[in-house]
Amino acid sequence: MASATRQHKVQTTHQSPRSNLGQPVEAPHLDSLDRFGIGHLANHPFNLSSGGERLLALIARAIAQDVPTIVLDEPTASLDFANQTRILDIIAGLATQGRTVVFSTHDPDHALVAATRAVLLKHGLVLA
Repeated sequence: MASATRQHKVQTTHQSPRSNLGQPVEAPHLDSLDRFGIGHLANHPFNLSSGGERLLALIARAIAQDVPTIVLDEPTASLDFANQTRILDIIAGLATQGRTVVFSTHDPDHALVAATRAVLLKHGLVLA
């Protein structure tokens, strides 16, 4: 009896990201996961994902909200080069869809690749 209860608690704790209290997630969210190359993680517990996978999932969720403006704090931090490129390409693509993305980065090359405008800061002051 105790093991059945324990097993039920584990299953409840690790709900699928595809479900929201038993309800299926809408197609745009699943499409967003696929767009970020993490569709295969849709049934994987979030807390068992790597830091990079979690970051990709959180950015995918933000973009799936279909809001006109997205603010991202260092969206490429902790990602390998392939996923950095994927994120920057997606950010650049959002601008062509009429969406605004404000993001911070410590890598000027990322701003050159993905941004149409940039603000250069040093110690909180605008340099350019």
